[in-house]
Amino acid sequence: MQSVMDIEKIKQQLTTLIYSQSNIINEEQPFEKYVAKCRKNNINNEETVVQPFTISFLKILNYFNQHNLTIEEEQQGNKPDFYSDTFILECKSSRYDDFSKRVDRIESPKEQLERYLKSREFQREYGILFSLDRLEVFKLVDGDLEKLDHLSFSLINVLGNDISNFEKFVNTFYVKPISKDQKIKIIAETEKEDLITIEPKVFNKVLKSLIKDISIELQEKFIALPKENDETRLIKSKVCHLKKQMDLSSTEEAEQEFISQTSYIVLARILLTKCWEDMELIKPPNTYNGGFKKYIQDYNEKIEEVYEKALNKSQDIYYLFNPNNPYLLIDLSEDLIIDILFDICKYDFRTLDYDILGYIYEDYLDIEHRKKFGQYYTPPSIVNLILDRVGYVPEKNRFLTDDILDPASGSGTFLLNAVNRVLDSKQDGAEHPIKYKKQIENHIYGSELMLFPYLISEINILIQISPILKDVIDQGRKLNVFHVFPNNSFNLVDKSLITRLFDIEEDEIKGNKLMDPAVIERKRPKLNELQHKHDFKFVVGNPPYVANDTNPELFREMRELFTFCEETYHNKMDLFYWFIILGILKLREGGKLGFITTRYWIDKGAKTGVETLKEYILNNCYLREVIDLRNVTVFPSATGQENIVFVLQKIGDEIEDDFISIFRIQPRPPKADCTLTNCIFEKGFCKNDQEYLECLCSRESEWDKLLDNPNSNLGTYIKAFKSARKTSDLNYNRSWDIFYPGEGFIKDIMDNIWKSCKRDITKKDGLGITHTEEDVIKFVNDFFILRVGVMTTADEYFVLNDSDLNIDNERYLIKLQDSISISRSKKEEVLEELDGVIDSEGYIWLELNEIEKSRLINLYKTPSVYRHGLNISKYQGKLIFFEDESLYHECPSLVKYLEQFKEEIEQKLKDYDELTPKRPNKWITVRRGGIIRLPDYKDRNLYKYYQDKPKIFYNYRVGNDNIFGYTNNSMIATTDMYFFHKFGEKISIFYILAYLNSKLITFYFKERPIELMRQKTNVENDIPIFIPRDDNEKLLKRYIIIKERRLTKKLQLLEKLYRTRGFHFEITQERFKEVSIDLQKYMENVSMHTFDDLSYKLSSNIDIEEIDRKNFPIFISNRYGTENISSFQEKVHNSDVIFIYGSLEIQVNQKYYENVRIMLESYIDFTESPKFSELLSLKVPNERVLEVYKIQKERLESKLTQITADDKLLIESSIESILKNGLSGEITKINSIREILHFIDMAFIKMIAPDYKDHILTY
Repeated sequence: MQSVMDIEKIKQQLTTLIYSQSNIINEEQPFEKYVAKCRKNNINNEETVVQPFTISFLKILNYFNQHNLTIEEEQQGNKPDFYSDTFILECKSSRYDDFSKRVDRIESPKEQLERYLKSREFQREYGILFSLDRLEVFKLVDGDLEKLDHLSFSLINVLGNDISNFEKFVNTFYVKPISKDQKIKIIAETEKEDLITIEPKVFNKVLKSLIKDISIELQEKFIALPKENDETRLIKSKVCHLKKQMDLSSTEEAEQEFISQTSYIVLARILLTKCWEDMELIKPPNTYNGGFKKYIQDYNEKIEEVYEKALNKSQDIYYLFNPNNPYLLIDLSEDLIIDILFDICKYDFRTLDYDILGYIYEDYLDIEHRKKFGQYYTPPSIVNLILDRVGYVPEKNRFLTDDILDPASGSGTFLLNAVNRVLDSKQDGAEHPIKYKKQIENHIYGSELMLFPYLISEINILIQISPILKDVIDQGRKLNVFHVFPNNSFNLVDKSLITRLFDIEEDEIKGNKLMDPAVIERKRPKLNELQHKHDFKFVVGNPPYVANDTNPELFREMRELFTFCEETYHNKMDLFYWFIILGILKLREGGKLGFITTRYWIDKGAKTGVETLKEYILNNCYLREVIDLRNVTVFPSATGQENIVFVLQKIGDEIEDDFISIFRIQPRPPKADCTLTNCIFEKGFCKNDQEYLECLCSRESEWDKLLDNPNSNLGTYIKAFKSARKTSDLNYNRSWDIFYPGEGFIKDIMDNIWKSCKRDITKKDGLGITHTEEDVIKFVNDFFILRVGVMTTADEYFVLNDSDLNIDNERYLIKLQDSISISRSKKEEVLEELDGVIDSEGYIWLELNEIEKSRLINLYKTPSVYRHGLNISKYQGKLIFFEDESLYHECPSLVKYLEQFKEEIEQKLKDYDELTPKRPNKWITVRRGGIIRLPDYKDRNLYKYYQDKPKIFYNYRVGNDNIFGYTNNSMIATTDMYFFHKFGEKISIFYILAYLNSKLITFYFKERPIELMRQKTNVENDIPIFIPRDDNEKLLKRYIIIKERRLTKKLQLLEKLYRTRGFHFEITQERFKEVSIDLQKYMENVSMHTFDDLSYKLSSNIDIEEIDRKNFPIFISNRYGTENISSFQEKVHNSDVIFIYGSLEIQVNQKYYENVRIMLESYIDFTESPKFSELLSLKVPNERVLEVYKIQKERLESKLTQITADDKLLIESSIESILKNGLSGEITKINSIREILHFIDMAFIKMIAPDYKDHILTY
């Protein structure tokens, strides 16, 4: 296969290709770090990164699509991704660190490759697996798949100049290059009849590969730009503009950004030209079908001239680019032009029927610094859904003539869909190109801050309207400019409107009317029209999601530029708040706004920055519907994001308020459980959330019927109902509790809760006059304030783990890490000043005094929280806690320890602008949370609180689960937990703990719902607190407090006795899950045989019958070298049991079966990334250990046992006895954990919603 080649040149090309992946590989994230991130976060980058990279890599080896390589469209595991005459190549995501591993698949990559090679269709000499970081080559030998180590290599090693295997691989697979003349001949002789249909998945990969090829060359040409000429100055000016506009950290980063954007624009122009050639708007075609040959041979023109001629012909049809547009100033080389035309000449653009540029633009957005602008590519299914829900739908046989605006248009996804809807209107069998042209030119509006996505959007629209353009041109008409502008959208607010809104004189109003200078001049009058236009029927979009604290410079700049932004600003707001207000301003009466945004603003209340937005909505609009998308992932690259689609209608004379429609998308069902009829996918199920949304959105016409018929097949997947709330029921400074239905038992229970919590409160004023306030409801913030835990300058400096701290009874020794590098005499000098020892390795360990020991508080993270308790096995270490500098001289050993990091700590404080000469020792303190400011402006020191006071806390990421933990022991957390601090009216902390964790509040949390994601206001302001109304209820309250206090003590005892030994148990409201055990922790102080001691490793030439089973009761066969493992399957074989995971088989003698099974289950359950190599060193429990373990486990389970029906009757009758007669009955018999929990649940149900006991208990 090999031909003449230069291995160093090929290696350099590969290296350049790797580093061109700047969206994933850069200074902040080197190649190794990116791969590690993929594995840690289980990122599937197969289609987005690995496959496009493979196309470019194979080009280096001279493999080209539709020439000597086939790229497969099908992605269902039935065909390999790439194949040639001699090999098949299957790409895998970088999360694979072992090709024997099954990741969300029924077979491993090796098993899949073996299946392909054994099939008749794909019998090839070689099979290749590639996951970006490494490439492995295989071959079938005697029917078995064998790895060819000498041809397999790691790209990371190649970057490190270890190229021995890479060179052998190239020698084997490199093929003779296709010459330039051959490529030109193929391009020139490609006939229109030879063109092939565009398959979106394959073509997208080809385009992504071309983007990389273009960017690599542009990088080289950018470096070689002349130092001083007009074109270079224009380019450098654009780079400076990008640096400022995108808040980039360096000029180099801005240069990379410019090169990346230019690559997309260059390719987009070529695609537009090719499209118009195929549509016969350009005759003859310059780039294929004889035209290319004609220009080259007959007219003796150079390739670059032919290429430029083609682009200029498209510019003649629609004048998009000014000559001074910086994206056009770097010319491509002849070789690259030929390669691009060679790759695309064979595709028929008449078959293009999707948002081609949007898909590749999505890759551009998938870069961290661009996420500072909160931009995410909107899936077409969501775009269609929003347009459908607002009503931008053509009536039968009528033109779609309504005005529509997208104020954050990006690459034009919404505009493109609007264009297609116009083209699909008036389906009467006649052609209406001129009517369509006028509607698209005059009634579809967009605004985008950045020039680059604006240009992409215009080219995208031009491609989509190509089918009608020929008729328009044939009728002697020309395209006018579109109403799409590269413009700051906040410039669209007319000054006269701002004067009316904010009572500010026009000459005092700030505004910026400038568009990007690269935009053609005749756009400017159109922009002026848009500024004064406030009668849109529809405003739609996906505005950017950027919090003020994420990008404060952006908000500062907007406030400086625009009075509109200054007058509506709040320091806790999000950028999309401005876009919602702007959209409402542009609507006419009765007009509708449909946006997709994050969900949290709906749930926010007072003092969260949302008040201005909510007040403006309530004063000007009705909230018509909300589509709740929290159960699905809309934007895969936006981790942790929960989204909604919402529709607002502007208030008008004949428009009335109504109950809000709610559509809640249910979680995507597993493949086997999907019963959705009329699935749009041939395979009959949705493999990911994006396909699931596409399927559901395709049936939007059925959604409204679900409000009346929720039990239909579609209703299983979309929960639809009319909310209990109208817009007029909502308050601007509270969470909007709209997500529960307006009729049925849910509404009845919610009404019962609110009604039961109302009280008439009698107060005396300053003059002694008594006043009565009716229907007062108390909330959490009447009794507590909520604050996050502490924030350190850097946790790695202030948190001590076992390697830093040695505790032997009452003696605490802290390790000085940097002491290893100082001389013995210097170490002794330290120990003359401070007590301590030098260990055998040469480290100093300083002894802590009593004050210092008291300053170490046990640190926990969010997984430690469970209802009523704290999981002490989730202990993270001890945090050095100084709320101020007052103990600086009393804690010399801790200060000495922290001095190792003083320079780094002070630099961070300097970066935070918190370093002050007035407090030279501030660097030893926590940054936040050591002292809190109370609402009465007094300061409270929290040291004693964290050390030994009763504490209620919760995880700020738990969503809508009411999980409130408790401890009165040493416990602190960082900013991922909220703590309750007593302030205001007095109430028992145990009563609040019981109430918040009760099933009644579980119901309230789920159905209201209360969202705890990154906020506290919902807990403070939106949970009504039940206060007993009479003496009997007050007596029951006292018993609730007694039982809750007893419950917390019991749980703390279980933590101490069992959790510390490796036992794990989970207390849920429904049932107690089976007790499990970390067996290795349980046996850590016991001498025992290891798994390796008892195992015999099998190979193909060993006779099993000859092995001594007494000494080796375990056989291991690991044919493909499986390293990463998970749950095993079991198979009985004679008197043995075989544990199977992929190609790994562990054959165990029946006598050892239970011992090994428990060991394997425990290891896999309690290990984040189980590995075969680690498995060998584990201890295998003997019979005695198992016997003791089972006794202790049964004892623990007895303490967590379910209660009987008789127990429940006793509890219920005792509560009723108290409420009816004030008698305690048999309440003293309620003692077990489960009995107490049921008592608490029943007590609140009986007082608040007694008629709905079964609904709440079974919820």
